[in-house]
Amino acid sequence: MNRRLLTVTDEAVPGSEQPRRRSRRPGRARRLGLARRLGRARWTRPPAVALAALATVAGALIGPVNAAEASTGTLGPAALAQGVRPEDGVFRVTGHGWGHGRGMSQWGAFAAAKAGRTYPEILRFYYPGTKLVARSTPAQIRVLLSHDLGAFRVRPEPGLTLWWTNESGQTRPVRLPVSYLGCRVSTWRVRAVYRRDMAVDAYTCGRWHAYVGSGRLSASGRASFVATDGKVQVERQLGDGTRIRRGYRGFVRVVLRSGRVRPVNVVPYEDYLRSVVPAESPASWPRAALRAQTIAARSYAVRSSSNRSSSYYDVYDTSASQVYPGMVGYGATWNVIREYEFAGTNEAIKATRGMTLRYANEAAFTEFGSSNGGWTADGGLPYLRAAQDGWDSAATANPYRTWTDTVSARSLRNRYPSIGTIVEIRVAKRSGGGRWGGRVSRLLIIGSSGTQEIRGEDRVRSVLGLRSAYFAFGS
Repeated sequence: MNRRLLTVTDEAVPGSEQPRRRSRRPGRARRLGLARRLGRARWTRPPAVALAALATVAGALIGPVNAAEASTGTLGPAALAQGVRPEDGVFRVTGHGWGHGRGMSQWGAFAAAKAGRTYPEILRFYYPGTKLVARSTPAQIRVLLSHDLGAFRVRPEPGLTLWWTNESGQTRPVRLPVSYLGCRVSTWRVRAVYRRDMAVDAYTCGRWHAYVGSGRLSASGRASFVATDGKVQVERQLGDGTRIRRGYRGFVRVVLRSGRVRPVNVVPYEDYLRSVVPAESPASWPRAALRAQTIAARSYAVRSSSNRSSSYYDVYDTSASQVYPGMVGYGATWNVIREYEFAGTNEAIKATRGMTLRYANEAAFTEFGSSNGGWTADGGLPYLRAAQDGWDSAATANPYRTWTDTVSARSLRNRYPSIGTIVEIRVAKRSGGGRWGGRVSRLLIIGSSGTQEIRGEDRVRSVLGLRSAYFAFGS
């Protein structure tokens, strides 16, 4: 939900930017890493002066955009022209917001809460026409854990049980010992064998030994690790080779797909939210903002997991769905180095238990992001409409209300070498509404040998490497 320049601390700066999609499966993964999604400057509590100013904001601050404000500012008429040529090899850009701009602005929710607005009021503005309903959610959600697709490792502990499906299709539990072959087990792993089968090995006595050998685990089955304390400790390797150690509530299931092992954390919904909500909004933020974030995150998860019976997972653990770091992070010696659950967000989850937003009798697609720059984007659904957002504009602590950046002509040529030397970028279409006529939805990159057309707001900002598509050329 989706996606931000701050160094991530224990309480992340908002924003889970989500991809726009129509299907249940989170696709078109335009996802950046968590550090980029949240930004790279360290988050600090908003200054007292800023908070005092926000607290005096009266009303929703939502109304027609001022025509003079939309056409003036630091940018002159040249910046609003259709085409612009690079100066010294770069295009200079001024913009607003971070992310796609659809649905709830987390900075806007922050400002609204500081101004005394309640979480139902916040949700009514960002998702108009939806209905807040309290009903039980499904028992569990299946979270696909980011992994390099090689062998998956689990830390041994007393009482750890492996539930596995054998070659006859029968599922059976096996208590995994802490010692094997006369030595202490330091790691359990599940690996693919010739891309057709799985095996479970124990690292003991200085090397790996097969515990559940090839041919005993069904390639179409599952190998699930269940701990007596309800928390499984795992080691994963990311695509860049980084190894991380995390603790997850629920249990971890490993399946074989396309010849590779894929780990899935099966966890109760409310426990899932205990990790997601503080990863999306700082746990120290106002209560109303956190409750609005919780309901948006729960609704998004319920919507994502509906009609997924044919899949082996419901959501990703990244901003391709919602950021889900787990319960706790460990160091090299399995010492706790970071907590991912906090009292403030746990309170919001408890207070709104089971509450979701619904539209036409189904969970709403509650997209959200860090900042919309003062104007929400059209999400193609009745409750994801474009409108002026005075709350986002009033969040003076928001570092993304207005920003400047540059785009290198060389980087564009490297991306599209067939069009030759970049001579001009032309804004061909905007979404309408807001400053400059809204977000850029169609862009022409003109080179000495041809022209490259870029369509769609998400694609435009991805190609240019900008925080949002709500921008104009000029400084």
